[in-house]
Amino acid sequence: MPTADSRRGSRLPGYLTRFVGRQHEVAALSALVTRGGGGVAAAPGSGRRLVTLCGVGGSGKTRLALALAHVLVGMGPSDRASSFEAVYWVALAPVPDAGRVAQAVGAAFGSAVAMSTDPTASVAGEVGDHHLLFVLDNCEHVVEGCSQLVSALLASCPQLVILATSRVPLNTPGEYVFAVPPLRMRSVTSAEAGSVEDEATTLFLERAAMVAPAQEPTPAAARAIADICQRLDGLPLAIELAASWMRVLTARDLLTEIDRGLSFLSSTSPGLDDRHRSMEAVLASSWMRLTDRDRQVLSALSVFPGSFSRDAAEVVGQADLAALSSLAEKSLLSRLPDADHTRYHIHELIRQYALAHGDADDAAQHRHLCYFLSLVEQAEDAWDSAGEQQWLDRLRLEHANIDAALQFALDHQLSEEALRLAAGLFAFWIYSAPMKVYRALLERALSLPDKHPTADLTRARARALNVAGYAATSAGDYFRALSLFNEGLDLSDGLGDSAAVAWTLRGRSFANRLAGHAELAGEDEERSLAICRAINDAPGLAWCTYDLGEIAFARGNLHRARELVTQGLHQFEQQGLAFGAYRAVALLGDIAGRTGEWLQALTHYQDALARQQRSHFVARGGEIFEGLAAVALGLHRPHVAARLLGAGEGWRRTFGVVRGAPHVPAYERRLQALRRQLPADAWAANYDGGRRLTPEQAVADAEGCAAELASVLAAHDTGLTERELEVLHALALGLTNAEIAARLVVSTRTVHAHLRSIYSKLGVSTRTAAAHEAAALNLV
Repeated sequence: MPTADSRRGSRLPGYLTRFVGRQHEVAALSALVTRGGGGVAAAPGSGRRLVTLCGVGGSGKTRLALALAHVLVGMGPSDRASSFEAVYWVALAPVPDAGRVAQAVGAAFGSAVAMSTDPTASVAGEVGDHHLLFVLDNCEHVVEGCSQLVSALLASCPQLVILATSRVPLNTPGEYVFAVPPLRMRSVTSAEAGSVEDEATTLFLERAAMVAPAQEPTPAAARAIADICQRLDGLPLAIELAASWMRVLTARDLLTEIDRGLSFLSSTSPGLDDRHRSMEAVLASSWMRLTDRDRQVLSALSVFPGSFSRDAAEVVGQADLAALSSLAEKSLLSRLPDADHTRYHIHELIRQYALAHGDADDAAQHRHLCYFLSLVEQAEDAWDSAGEQQWLDRLRLEHANIDAALQFALDHQLSEEALRLAAGLFAFWIYSAPMKVYRALLERALSLPDKHPTADLTRARARALNVAGYAATSAGDYFRALSLFNEGLDLSDGLGDSAAVAWTLRGRSFANRLAGHAELAGEDEERSLAICRAINDAPGLAWCTYDLGEIAFARGNLHRARELVTQGLHQFEQQGLAFGAYRAVALLGDIAGRTGEWLQALTHYQDALARQQRSHFVARGGEIFEGLAAVALGLHRPHVAARLLGAGEGWRRTFGVVRGAPHVPAYERRLQALRRQLPADAWAANYDGGRRLTPEQAVADAEGCAAELASVLAAHDTGLTERELEVLHALALGLTNAEIAARLVVSTRTVHAHLRSIYSKLGVSTRTAAAHEAAALNLV
């Protein structure tokens, strides 16, 4: 029988480094393998008796199993109903073939058991009815032997529990396969080093501190480290190998090296097993064990840089369900658990290895291009329709694959395919993507030679020119924008495509009004309106109505602007055009702000923020923040206004969107007013604080600011003056009348007078009741 020492874990292997994270996984596994889960008494056999930790090489299976074993060994007398009498660790990596698995397990009980004529029976005899845990580590190369041994032992030893680690399941009856997930990570945009939930970054920093002086990373370094962990898909071994290079590289340089290839991820540090010294070696061992069919399918699927649907896998990768199942069993392919429809993901390092060592050729890349070109053109048919939002969500899900398809078309000078993709991505790019990313792609597509001009190619080029025109306009490159729109107008006119002509005229009008040429913009818009009426283009009519409202706004005719934009909003909502409705609501906020209707402006901006969140829109984000700043300034909240102006500037910088001429004068006035009202240090702190926010943080911050401004407006509805609100705020903070007087530089008699007025307006008679009202009004 096992000794007391083994009960304390003396048989468990040791590591020189601390185990990081995985608390959720350890708790879940502990509940699986203990009777009743976590120490609750239950009938024998109520826990899982065979659990296999499956994952790609380097995913941390062994360390997770070891952490779990230590937890189980450490259970005290109060856990007796679920605790094990002993835990046995069996390392199978050195075992050369499946026929020697039973001997390796028997060796844990002594050489006599290992060398017996029937080691399986001998082990079963040693275990008997005892409640033991076996950990069989690294079973993948001896799966058949493990499966036979496990089946025999579980059948003859009723209280034995087996935990296995393997890259593939054992395929034994009763087996529970636990897929080892990546380490938890925060998004790159909101990464903060050392976050409790950011296990990947924590592991990186701990391992980096072993080779370089530990220090708090700068914000730029923290972002680079988060990016490294994202690139490595949260794979523990890859992160450890990468961190070992912090001895000689900065985080940013390390990220650059990782992007260059897999061979970089290696280490000569002592204490590492040979099989874990490089990711290349880890992945090579998995690749060698694949069948020819597995290699063929994995190689074809490696052309997907992002997750992919089952349909895409079948078309592009020519992978049937059996092939997908085979790769999933080997932990080389995983199904995304939270997807509404079946989607798969290949770990980025596996994908890169398969791409480099497989036989994927241009045929797979062409199938990939054709598949996503078809998808984009289906989306294009849905632009300016009620189905637009659904397709925006679909393209957002597939954006990595679409980017790869476009890159392939550009690299191989496939002019028609590149232009058709660029044209089809119009709404996705213009509504939701950073302009500085897609503008360069558009210009590359337009510069490709037209080897065999056709009507389809001309139509695609005309549409792509329009998209490029909108991109140039958003960047403030109005001369280039007008040139692009003019060329597109000539092509569409030559094709006799009236709808395209009307669309291009609206694009040129957009460029002219942002450049400050309202008269020229109006002429193009009226021409587009006439065409839309002639061909009964309902979405076009809605856009023309709205655009004319924008032009009226640019001219300073706010009454006419409100009338037209409200009409446009009604038409957009009737047709289910989410982006048009969003733009209209935001502009109505601007119009109300120009006339000092703060409550109306705030209501519109809050509506716009909600629509922006729901649909992931990028356009007009800067205007919304700056409009909210105008409301804050009008309500005498200069600190809030400065932060919002900073958020607007940060948003524009992130997405590469300039401020159009119609908004410049009002923006300059707000800027000057705030600099007069705030001390230089207060201005800088609030403005810079807003400017440094990520887009996600900026939206959340703007929602908080809007809620605060709504409370201020509610307070104004009580009839309290600004001075009375200041007195009430000080009272709610617990200040005495004398302290309030000193703070506001007034006499105590004046404070008494203000308090009498406040009590009267609020309908209260005591300081306590007034303080409660102040809290209800969010003044504290």
